[in-house]
Amino acid sequence: MELCSLIEQVSVRCALRNDLASKHWWMWFIGGWLVVMSIGPAQAKYPVLRPMRENPAPTTGRYVVHVDQPQQLVWGMGFEIQCDSIRSGNQGLPEERTSVPRDLVPEERDRLANEMLSGFRYCRLAGGLYWRGTDDDQKVLKPRWPNQLEELQALLDNAGVEGLSFEYWTPPPFWKANRNYVDTQDGKNILRCYGRQFANDPVYHGDVKRFLRDFADARVQDIQTLKNAGFRIDQWGLSNEPWVNNAYSTCYYTKEQYGEVFKAVAPAIRDHDPSIKIIADTMYGSPQYIAPVMRTEYAKYVDALVVHAIGEDSAIVPKIVRETRNSISQPLPLYQNEYEYLDGPATRDRCHNTVQNIMNWYQLAQSPTWYWIHALKPCTNSEASGYALGYWMPLDPSDSPPEEPRELAYAVARRCSDDHLLKGVSDPLIGTYCLTVPRGDGFQPASSYEFSVSKPCEVYLLAHERGGPLEIAGWEKTDYKTLWSYEERDAVYRRTVGPGVVRVPSHTGKLANGYYGVPHAVLVRAIDGVECPIAEDDLPIGASVELLEKFTPEEIVAELEPGHWTWNKYNWHSVVGFLKYMPWDSTVVKVTEEAFDHDMRILAFKRPDGKLVVVLSNRCWSDYQFQVDTQLPDAEFRGYRYTPDESGEGFMGVPVGAQQGPVLNATVPDLVWEFWVQQ
Repeated sequence: MELCSLIEQVSVRCALRNDLASKHWWMWFIGGWLVVMSIGPAQAKYPVLRPMRENPAPTTGRYVVHVDQPQQLVWGMGFEIQCDSIRSGNQGLPEERTSVPRDLVPEERDRLANEMLSGFRYCRLAGGLYWRGTDDDQKVLKPRWPNQLEELQALLDNAGVEGLSFEYWTPPPFWKANRNYVDTQDGKNILRCYGRQFANDPVYHGDVKRFLRDFADARVQDIQTLKNAGFRIDQWGLSNEPWVNNAYSTCYYTKEQYGEVFKAVAPAIRDHDPSIKIIADTMYGSPQYIAPVMRTEYAKYVDALVVHAIGEDSAIVPKIVRETRNSISQPLPLYQNEYEYLDGPATRDRCHNTVQNIMNWYQLAQSPTWYWIHALKPCTNSEASGYALGYWMPLDPSDSPPEEPRELAYAVARRCSDDHLLKGVSDPLIGTYCLTVPRGDGFQPASSYEFSVSKPCEVYLLAHERGGPLEIAGWEKTDYKTLWSYEERDAVYRRTVGPGVVRVPSHTGKLANGYYGVPHAVLVRAIDGVECPIAEDDLPIGASVELLEKFTPEEIVAELEPGHWTWNKYNWHSVVGFLKYMPWDSTVVKVTEEAFDHDMRILAFKRPDGKLVVVLSNRCWSDYQFQVDTQLPDAEFRGYRYTPDESGEGFMGVPVGAQQGPVLNATVPDLVWEFWVQQ
């Protein structure tokens, strides 16, 4: 594989026999060294469309809530805010001030505070990224425009947000070897004291200890600046994802460097304000960077362990807990403070995965808090759908240069029934029904198959562009195109068929290493344009059929005026029920499950007023009955239902009735979650 520039992140795909499992790797040259890090299997990232179950789901399950066995106190939920600009696709730091609340007109600021942010307890502030103004020496952080902090403080105060989680993406440029916030592709996106020429540094002359003392003092000054602006600092972190080296604000640390700097700075933070919770270290999967520190006397400065499992399947939470507890013996609070979907849009399936992610962190990981990433993102940023609870139109849309016209329409469907995501198609293909089959053994020709249609149809065959041009007898090649996982593409062929059997040939194209293309997929549209013509009782083994829908975030915000915002419902609906029904300082209680299943989840907690709330969630592809023994003989519960598309009046959920007595019997449909609240 070609490394295209001196410092460039690349994704390396490892094709494995009998499996298209992949790993994602990050590569950089840092300070003259090639750094390679695996971040685990790609499949852990939750896809735009949920995977099929391997086994049929049960129809019912029994659960016991132990109200007399409290677990952890849940402080409340958090979010991040883009209070300064970032280029679309996270590709750098523009001079424009595209941000909230700055861009919002006064009434929209109030609406944001009262309708969205009210109920959150914490706001995550990105030092060196969304708060990146500096003093003249570029040593400490200051507002980048005169009222930047004043605007943010007023918004949070109006919303009732209690405090900040203040973390650095990078320190100010004075402390960097490259004197810059971002990677300058010279191998110096590291702390100044770890640069190769530090022995000749004109200020420090190689004195690392003096550098770190001054560095710690400057970080305390940053905290004081925020306090002077009226903010309460609840949590503080030395570095967000210290192993990352990106086109936006980052500072790379080795584990040894992170530990050395933490030992210098954390005591200064503790001396300045003992009430601030010091967190570490936002590593993927488990807190690997802080682990060596936890074996020293400096472990006392760590108040909570924070990990990132961004966009992961909710089923991964127990594994993260096991790995963390195995590597760090101290029983510190463990939570994640950034959740979003890095690749692709928000969807119904991802919405529900987020719900179960929250539930698992609270019930299984016993976490005291949970953070979504952005409250709002500008609708001009390509990453907005997967990142934001809502979109805003910049006050001056020209601040954000428009994206280049897209060759293909956004679309959401599987490319193989068990793998890969079809994410772009020529516009005329939208509205067809997509039939796909399993990937199969990649070192064998992709399988042929048959299916039946009930009426005359247009059928489009998607042939993976692998192994040179294909001539497919009986099919006419078109100019249509598709795009799917790893930037793979299909050639598209067409034919018209009558009612009856359609035969799809094998794909025999392959790479030089013998790895074959994936099986052909087909897109089917009835000539009369009515209903799905594919006979579902005559499908190939393991096949899936789904409508190829167009995903167009532009349509969502087409009527949005500059300075105004709107909802991104698939992300917002996933969190709002917890904001409405789980007050700050609720207490999770133990639940016993008759048979644990990742697709049917339960969360139980007592509110500060002592009332029990039980959350039930189902994504098993069919109805599921929860039989929940609350052990409260005289209790009355009222239920409130949420779906990806429906959240009820005032986002309070759709009422689904009341039940009296100790046992809740709730039949929850697929892709539905419910809050059952003791009266």
